[in-house]
Amino acid sequence: MKFIRPSPRQNDDNNLISLINVVFLILVFFMLMGRITPDDILDIDSPASDSTQAVEPESVIISIAADGRIAVDSRIITKASLGAILRRKFETGKSADTPGVTIKADAKIQVKRLNDTFDILRSLGVGKITLVTDRTR
Repeated sequence: MKFIRPSPRQNDDNNLISLINVVFLILVFFMLMGRITPDDILDIDSPASDSTQAVEPESVIISIAADGRIAVDSRIITKASLGAILRRKFETGKSADTPGVTIKADAKIQVKRLNDTFDILRSLGVGKITLVTDRTR
């Protein structure tokens, strides 16, 4: 007895599976290589704190490294130009309230350097200063 074998059907899913694999690999690549937040321009190790309160950063972020280098909104500046740059930022700001500033200072910074920055902010009439800390490990 002779059996007739049916001819194999053309499976259209083979092309779709390859496409799904490629899309999945691209998704994994971008998840691994993409950044959610930009890196800080200065290497800062924030001081530890027991506070669990999450604070929204203000419109101006000042980063101060342990060696005294200063960055405003991810742009390195000199200490002498800090007041002028902040004054310009506050004048062009949309808020009519007293401006607020977030400071990311290194844990090893000298208190004098931090106080100098506070004096400049006080002279500009900054109403709110937020100091970024890390949770205690």
